[in-house]
Amino acid sequence: MQIALKSDARPIIFDEAEAENECGIARIRDILFLMRIASSSTGGRQYKGTSDGRGRSTTARTCFFFASINQSMSQIPDLSRVATLALVKNKTSAEFDAIKALAASFCNEEFGSRLRARTISLIPTIRKNAETFAKVIGENHKSRRIGDQLGTLLAGAYSLYSDGEITAEDVSVTSQARTGVRKRSSTPSPTRSGCCRT
Repeated sequence: MQIALKSDARPIIFDEAEAENECGIARIRDILFLMRIASSSTGGRQYKGTSDGRGRSTTARTCFFFASINQSMSQIPDLSRVATLALVKNKTSAEFDAIKALAASFCNEEFGSRLRARTISLIPTIRKNAETFAKVIGENHKSRRIGDQLGTLLAGAYSLYSDGEITAEDVSVTSQARTGVRKRSSTPSPTRSGCCRT
């Protein structure tokens, strides 16, 4: 996988990340090791020998998204680097139909490129907001590592409906380690359709 990625920072989406046998366990272990390297603040440099004797080096810069029924991670270094999102079962089929209709209303062929363009243009703001989230979360949970991890995710989510900078006063953290954002009425926030038009 790292050979294919080289030093590319593209995210990796790994579906069915299960470890049902020894081979699967070894595969997941190797991928989690790459994830640890990629999250390292020192650069995640890897070196590999080649048949011509010159060798090859790459820098892991990617982020990972795992989808699975059961969680395959057990080591603390891995668990502390991953935020787990659990799906809630719909009570009725109408709820799922509503979600599909919502997705169909704005997820067209141009959505991906427009969202990517919007995100790239907001990188300076997202980085500032990530620092704000991280600082508040770190102080509330007495762990800067948790703050850095959740701060980045929340800054990205916040950019989906706002292109402004968030303040520490706008960030609220509950005692259950769940983080929410109180929208400021004085700052207009673009809607999903606005995001698609960016």
